[in-house]
This record gives sequence, C-alpha cells and structure tokens, in this order.
Amino acid sequence: MAAGFDHHLTEARLRLAQRKDIADIHRIRLSVSENQLVSTTLSESDYVREIRASGRGWVIECRGNIIAFGVANSVTGSIWALFVDPGHEGLGYGRRLHDRMVTWLWQEGHEKIWLTTEANTRARRFYEAAGWTNTGTAPGGELRYELSRQPKR
Repeated sequence: MAAGFDHHLTEARLRLAQRKDIADIHRIRLSVSENQLVSTTLSESDYVREIRASGRGWVIECRGNIIAFGVANSVTGSIWALFVDPGHEGLGYGRRLHDRMVTWLWQEGHEKIWLTTEANTRARRFYEAAGWTNTGTAPGGELRYELSRQPKR
C-alpha cells in the first residue's frame, strides 16, 4: 500500500447516507467502468426511496468527500448498490460497506439475501470471495447471487 494512503484510510468514516449525499452517490455510480448504467436512468427520487423508504444507505466519507456508497433494500432483502469511486478502489471500502449492509439485512430479519451483478467483473469475484453463491441468471441477464444467514452457535 502506498504511504500516501495510510493517513487517508484512517480518516475515512462510514456513516448513514443522507439526501444531501445523492449528487455524490450518483457521481460515483456514473464513474464506474464495470456494471455501468446503460438502460436505466436513476433520479433523485429513486435514491431517496432506496435510502429512506424501502432501505438504508451508507457512505464512506474522507476529508469531506464521499468516496463509496452502498444501499440495501429491507423490503426485498437485497443489496441494491455497492460502488466505490475508481480512484479509491482496492482499499477495503467496498468490503466495509458490504459487511455493514449484510449485518443490517440480518438485523432486519432476513435469513437469505440476494443481489445481481454482471458476469466477468471484479464485483462477481468480490461477492464470491465474500461467500455469496451464484444461483443463476436474473431476468435482465445479470448473475443472481444469494447469501444465507449462518446459524448462531
């Protein structure tokens, strides 16, 4: 890890997403090179619904800048979005958001959660490394993954 990132990592904080974060969240969503939005247009109301009504969102903020976000949907039991600004990939922010969303969905009472992602992407490898199981192809052609809650011992 580059020495310049050490200080940066210690300043990054995970917090709940707020309406004022939506422009930065959307900027990150449009900046990624994989799992790009091609046939869907997201509006501010889509984000508001997902972070306030049907789910909850979190952001990673560093030095006043949003550098990653994740959104989980408690109604469907799914991860709706998980994206890291390309300039901050590979530093653990995605995993930090992932773990927070999974924990929250378990707390919401889901025993099995799901998500979709494109095939042959780093996201697919990320989810498989985190224990998700590929259960086939979703109607839109993306891969569907599921994660079951581990029984308490």
